[in-house]
Amino acid sequence: MNDAHLLSVDELKAIFPKRWKVSEWSKCSKPCGGGEKSRKVDCKQVMAQNHTVDRPASMCPSPKPSEKKPCNAKSCIVESDKPHISVTNSTFIQHDVRKDKVTVKVGGAATLFTGTTVKIKCPVKRFDKSKIQWKKDNNFLPQSRKYKSSKKGALRVHNLTLRDSGTYSCTAGKSSANISITVRPKPGEFPTSEEIQKQVQLDVTSGRNSGKARGKAIYADDQSHEQRPDGSKKKEVKTFTPVSTSPSLTLDEYRLDSKTTAISKNK
Repeated sequence: MNDAHLLSVDELKAIFPKRWKVSEWSKCSKPCGGGEKSRKVDCKQVMAQNHTVDRPASMCPSPKPSEKKPCNAKSCIVESDKPHISVTNSTFIQHDVRKDKVTVKVGGAATLFTGTTVKIKCPVKRFDKSKIQWKKDNNFLPQSRKYKSSKKGALRVHNLTLRDSGTYSCTAGKSSANISITVRPKPGEFPTSEEIQKQVQLDVTSGRNSGKARGKAIYADDQSHEQRPDGSKKKEVKTFTPVSTSPSLTLDEYRLDSKTTAISKNK
């Protein structure tokens, strides 16, 4: 009689096991800043004479070996206590009143229209840009709806007004750079008396009014409270008129042009 018998499933599994086959780990995808290594993980069954056959992953034991792992998690930024800030010495002047967003870089100066949102870049190397601090006229600027600093260190100043004129500086470690920004009204728009007073104070602080104001635009304040001899009030007129004056011009000479503000009795 033939003593041969069929092998059971368990016996077949023991003779031809299924197991995970893994390859070597690859090189890290990044030298720093958090990279990743990878490898191949396949389910194989070893047959006679070490012949292997691919099998579905569900046929191999759990858990499946990992195919990826992190590497080189050290930061790429090697901070310096005095990093280099790239500056430009150019002057930017906004001409297009329809352009409501402008980007400039520290160094030099910029003249912008009211209502504009300006982005000021502070290009720095070997420093964590999220740690850049901003000042306006030597006063630190807090994060707010008006002033916003990005993770890349840029400052956005929204909806410029005359009060936003001044010197903006970025500080990275022991390094700093600045840009002088002047805000002016759009053509056809006129500032309020409060804005004029603020601008005058800025001019005095920066030394721009040194007695040489020849040909400079003088903004008219609201003098609608003044009365005529007959008891009627002058009509309120908001305007500005370039005035040619002598070098002895002083701040109290901000005045109305009588030819401009005079109202004809016929009207």
